[in-house]
Amino acid sequence: MKTLSLGIAFLFVICLAALSACGGGEGELTEREVGDELELALQSVKENDLAIMVLPQEDLGEEFADLQIDDDSAFKNNEEAADETIDPDDTAGDLERAGRLNGYELLYSDPSLSALEAGVGIIEVGTEVDLFRDAGTASDHLAKQIGDWQQLEGEEVEAGVTLEKVETFAVGGLADEAVALRARGGFGDVQFYETVVAFRLDRLVGAAYAYRADDANVNSQIEAIARALERRIEGVLLGDIGGVPVPVPQAGEEPTVAPPSEGGPDLAAMALSLDDLPGGVSIDHEGYVEDEDTVASYEREFDLGLVRIRSSQFMGLQSNVDLYENAAEASLFVRTLEVLLTSEALPEFVASNFSEGAGFEASNVQVEPVPALGVGDDSAGLRASFDTPLGQVEGTFIWIRVDRVLGSLWVMGLAGNVDPADVASLAEAMAARMVEEA
Repeated sequence: MKTLSLGIAFLFVICLAALSACGGGEGELTEREVGDELELALQSVKENDLAIMVLPQEDLGEEFADLQIDDDSAFKNNEEAADETIDPDDTAGDLERAGRLNGYELLYSDPSLSALEAGVGIIEVGTEVDLFRDAGTASDHLAKQIGDWQQLEGEEVEAGVTLEKVETFAVGGLADEAVALRARGGFGDVQFYETVVAFRLDRLVGAAYAYRADDANVNSQIEAIARALERRIEGVLLGDIGGVPVPVPQAGEEPTVAPPSEGGPDLAAMALSLDDLPGGVSIDHEGYVEDEDTVASYEREFDLGLVRIRSSQFMGLQSNVDLYENAAEASLFVRTLEVLLTSEALPEFVASNFSEGAGFEASNVQVEPVPALGVGDDSAGLRASFDTPLGQVEGTFIWIRVDRVLGSLWVMGLAGNVDPADVASLAEAMAARMVEEA
């Protein structure tokens, strides 16, 4: 099975989802001719142009030279963009009705989160450009986004993340209209700060933004980046800037993996289901995956949003099911786990696996076994807590064997937000499915 990883919840993309721009030109054309040419170009914006309009690293400033390009940089369809707005209730349908057609985001970040650990410095910087049906829908969307930020001040906007404070500041002479804000977010005991300058020209909306681990006032710095973005968008529209988008490192594509042969168990039916969870939970991704140690393996990861699971507020929930050649092999896996759970090396093993998956270090690891649940043919589990740059995190991992099938459940959350009884209840629901389908 794949290494488990913790999604960085506070980078829940609280930038204004759907932002872009355009501006005045330079060169031999008169101001009126430039305006006419821009107006014409705005009527026939090509989607690939959006990926060229965003700012490459060398145009952001020396402070950001050591950041790495973030592999989340990409075109954003309406479903992806809705996940990145500040309002957790936004949907792809909302953005489609709002007139959003497509967008592109280019991000640079420090994957080690060293700034958070130090409590000072840059976490992430980025620009994005979005295309709307017309100027009216672009303007309405920009107004809605700034309104959402202000209305959600003091609210939990992502699992464990609170939008603690929002303040706006004025930016003049930027495209057709512009808005700007500074926000403070909280994730457990950790605070982070974002500054955003967003603007509109006709049916394009653009934004420049940065996350920091300290409250340094970078209003003028982000405004300067926004103005550079406006100039670049203008250059692309007028044909003065071309080329290809900044290359984004791509994670290796998952191979297409077939389910077990006809007559084998339905692993998808054995995994925890939406029927076992409250309304509002959705599936982030699922499918058969490659695993050289099993006959077949299935993964299902859930998108929890702000939904509480009974009394718990989880940050991550995943249910996996593995099929082995026979019951003895599956049982051997559980026996090996039981030996590992009594090993003095277990805390180091947990810290190493978490750090590998999350990309930053875990420390002060505390591990304890989970009592047997009395379900299936065998079961084992561990509960771990550890310190991260995001605060103290708790993880619970449970394995259940039914004949030659091994089900696993993992749950992550901020310390104090995960009730062991709630995790046990989910494990029992998965075990019941495994027994029924075996």
